[in-house]
Amino acid sequence: QPTVAARVEPAIRKLVGERKDRPELRLLLAEALIRKGDVNAAYLEVTDADRVAAAGGTLLFQFADGLYSQGLSEMAGSAYRKSAEAATNRDQRARAWNRAVEVAVEGERWSEAVAAYQGLAAIDPRSPVGIDAQMALADLQQSRLRNYQAALDTYQALAPNLTGARLGRLYLQMADCYLRMNREPDAKTWLEKVKGSQADQETQAEAAFLAAEMLFFSGDFGAAQTAYEDLAQNFTRTRKTNDAVGRYLQIVKFKDLGQQEALKVYARMEEANRMGDTTAVITTAHQL
Repeated sequence: QPTVAARVEPAIRKLVGERKDRPELRLLLAEALIRKGDVNAAYLEVTDADRVAAAGGTLLFQFADGLYSQGLSEMAGSAYRKSAEAATNRDQRARAWNRAVEVAVEGERWSEAVAAYQGLAAIDPRSPVGIDAQMALADLQQSRLRNYQAALDTYQALAPNLTGARLGRLYLQMADCYLRMNREPDAKTWLEKVKGSQADQETQAEAAFLAAEMLFFSGDFGAAQTAYEDLAQNFTRTRKTNDAVGRYLQIVKFKDLGQQEALKVYARMEEANRMGDTTAVITTAHQL
């Protein structure tokens, strides 16, 4: 209870003073401070204890675990980051940054997640863990934060460390970023790079579908129809195959009904939907 914690605190401080050879006892003091409601004081207590004991972030990590178990996720994330910064060996640093990532993502605190991914990647950017962290960072910047330039910067820094299918996947993600920035020529350039890469069938099909979608969005329905048909014939067992067939049939149906203008509006609506422009989706839906 908070009232009990307040009465116990002086006794714990006395114990800590008498046993300076046991810096981990300051975690007990921090626990009392938390129960008293003084989380900031507890945080400072453990930070200093870790420094004085040259614990290399291990006391901060234990403290962070305790904060997390009590539902203090944001403060726990801060403690995990401090633990990573104080770590004196690579394994401890990676362990702390991993927990910082997990806690930040769980709480949807994306700016914290960005910092944690960057910290994890910085340990060894060319290692499998470093590469995975950079890929996850770029995906976060692209899909959650919609900071496409930041995502492109991350992808471009990562590209020299990738080969094979993963490099082809990266090219596709870069094309998507350029398209969302309304830089279609650049998007087409990177889609061509996917075709010339060792990307797997799923990635190749996604790239072909995106190229066809760009034609569809621009109103070039004849070329788009051909592109969807080619995709369905060349990639018969991918997730995008049915999407291509569906879009092909939509174009045929609108043409058969003589609804060319309606198809143009529908294409704009689909483009707005892909770009996440809700207002434009609603406007074009009313027009349609």
